[in-house]
Amino acid sequence: MRCVACERDSKKKDQKVPNMCPNCGHKFVLDPNTDGVTDGFMKRAVVAASSNGTFKYLPAQLDHEISRRSQTLTFKQRLSKRKLAFAIFIAGILCITYLALSDWEVGVIPYAIIVLITYKSARKFWGRATGSSGRPKNARTALRRYEKVNPDAAKIDPGSIDLNDGGKGDTFDRLLVCARPEYRDFYIANDFQLHHACHVLGPDDLETEEGRELFEILKKNPELDVFVVHDATPRGAKFADVVRSDQRWFDGAAGDKVLDLGMIADQLSLFESMLRPLTPVELWEVEPSVTGPLATMGADLSAIPAGPLMMLTGASVDERLTFDKNSYTEQKRKKKSSDRDVDEWWLYIGGDGE
Repeated sequence: MRCVACERDSKKKDQKVPNMCPNCGHKFVLDPNTDGVTDGFMKRAVVAASSNGTFKYLPAQLDHEISRRSQTLTFKQRLSKRKLAFAIFIAGILCITYLALSDWEVGVIPYAIIVLITYKSARKFWGRATGSSGRPKNARTALRRYEKVNPDAAKIDPGSIDLNDGGKGDTFDRLLVCARPEYRDFYIANDFQLHHACHVLGPDDLETEEGRELFEILKKNPELDVFVVHDATPRGAKFADVVRSDQRWFDGAAGDKVLDLGMIADQLSLFESMLRPLTPVELWEVEPSVTGPLATMGADLSAIPAGPLMMLTGASVDERLTFDKNSYTEQKRKKKSSDRDVDEWWLYIGGDGE
């Protein structure tokens, strides 16, 4: 077992105190025999949820990350990893053959190094292809137990983010309206308003005095651009129209200034891998005109990890475009990001990643 605090491996027989790291004394929480995974599995999920500590994340985003890592790989994904493992194996054989046929007197050490690298690399990807990394037997319970011992400051407590943290004292020409309060908390906690000169409001902010004051100021701005984000659900699909026409919001005065960023039906290829069955209440709200997968399935915005969601929304607001992978890629290029977890998420939604 590897300690998540000091990264030292140890065996149970080496533990002077049961379930305690013999090197630093940190507690081991999960047992692979009873929980299906180790503390390292949860730590990797937490690191991925926050994009290696770069972004704050919602509890639901961590739950989705664990779910992704617990899924059985598709045939296409397994085949891709097995091809890579086979290619590494062949490359190792070719290197050894080249050295053997050359006139170089390299000795035995280079051969040993090539064999070791080839074996470990090929074994790693072949193991991923067979799904041997382990899966939690009860993910939610295992996560809560892990978090009691290993709390993460990057995790957002929904409802704890004040509107004053969202740049109330500034005046921007952009407004992002979120369909759910926790999404508003997510963007404000990650300073979206400062990075993209865009105010952020949630569905309940107009019921507060400070929210109403901010909104009344913004409504008077003729240059104001309004953006809306929501889930791919029947209620989410109607949210942009609510913002445009509801008396509490723009009451029809915003015109085409309200842009629905997503998640919308036209973006199905973006979130198809995140679809879930609609709840009975959501099924009852489906419009008769809705056909295809979204008639019975939906997707949550929180299924997108923190890093990709921030970059995707930022790129869409800056370019005034709906959610689009190309605009995200351009945003990532400008920021010169090398976030491996973000890259793997795009592979995941494309069907070729983990």
